[in-house]
Amino acid sequence: MSSLEVFILTYNRSTYLRESIDSVLSSSFKDFTLTVVDNCSTDDTKQVVESFDDPRLKYVKHPENIGGINNINSAIKMSTCDYIVLFHDDDKMTPSMLEQEYSFLESHPEAGCVSCLTTDFHDDGSVDEGKFAFEEEYRVYTGRELFDAYFAVGTHT
Repeated sequence: MSSLEVFILTYNRSTYLRESIDSVLSSSFKDFTLTVVDNCSTDDTKQVVESFDDPRLKYVKHPENIGGINNINSAIKMSTCDYIVLFHDDDKMTPSMLEQEYSFLESHPEAGCVSCLTTDFHDDGSVDEGKFAFEEEYRVYTGRELFDAYFAVGTHT
């Protein structure tokens, strides 16, 4: 069994999903499973997932739309691994992200989760490079500190 599971949360965004899956499967870190958690999409999401031939990839479709937060919670509940990554259907992962985050968590057992830089790609072709979620480049949060800091920023969706 792998020690890391990536969940791609999706709902009716099959046009982005292929790139998201491909970016995860192309990771330099190989010891993971990838589960696409479909919140009852009505598009060709299932066909997109089935077009990949990789034994690490699984597909779970809810029989009805349970809402975004419940879809996240369902992914967390179905994990059997030491670490999970919650990812979205319109996100792309850099090849080294899983390896770097896994290494950080292994060397910092006091950390409950990690976050990384983001690069935003817009439909008009513009790009916002390397934004930090928080002011500091590196910080270990404990208890509620992470959630308090995250929601205090006010720019996250």
